[in-house]
Amino acid sequence: MTDLFLHFKFNGWGNKFEKCESVKEMPKYLLEKLNIKRFTSDLILEGGGVSFDGKGTMITTEQMLINKNRNASFSKIQIEKEVRDLLGIEKVIWLKKGLVEDEGTDGHVDCVVEYLAPGKILVQTVYDKNNPNYELLKDNLKILNNENDAQGNKLEIIEMPYLPYFPQSYNNTHYVSPYTNYYVANKSILVPEVDPKLDEKAYKLIQDIYIERTIVPIPAFYQAIGGGGPGCITQQLPKSINTSV
Repeated sequence: MTDLFLHFKFNGWGNKFEKCESVKEMPKYLLEKLNIKRFTSDLILEGGGVSFDGKGTMITTEQMLINKNRNASFSKIQIEKEVRDLLGIEKVIWLKKGLVEDEGTDGHVDCVVEYLAPGKILVQTVYDKNNPNYELLKDNLKILNNENDAQGNKLEIIEMPYLPYFPQSYNNTHYVSPYTNYYVANKSILVPEVDPKLDEKAYKLIQDIYIERTIVPIPAFYQAIGGGGPGCITQQLPKSINTSV
């Protein structure tokens, strides 16, 4: 079977950041080095902006994917057709927004939802009504509770009620690093290390989900300043691919 990678467009998270030309060309360069065929799309799509169940369902946010600073020429229906034709997505679940603090990416879904398995998701919530994300996360949960996946099944939802902010600030800003923004490795889970008051509670919740993997805390302060977490700075490659570049 021939490996084929899809190369979606990238415009610096809605043209917010300059000097992204090398990033735009990186998939082309990397795939040439790996000797993998590349297929291109005009759709602007960022890895952290979508979550898949591997069975035809995709979750994303309207705030990001149909934002005029990215896909002004695509309607919601056209986006659904593009991901259906290219990725085999039969059902797109649209959340309204991501985190308030996630201005850099316009609300990436990986800060609010993580697929655990087909039909099973980890969802960011908060119980503090004074948190600026309280209402939007409540709305997200309501949408997900009322949706079915591509197989027609209701979603099993596990709530992540801990939304951690770093105790220290940078340029008078307190940064957030959601525990949902983790990376699943073969034998471990790389999870942000943020707030000592909440970390262990969140790690236990995640450990109870991934019982056969080891939780590995990753210092994430500077990742958060740059706009991401462990899940943002990693990307899986299929085992069959020769990764020597």
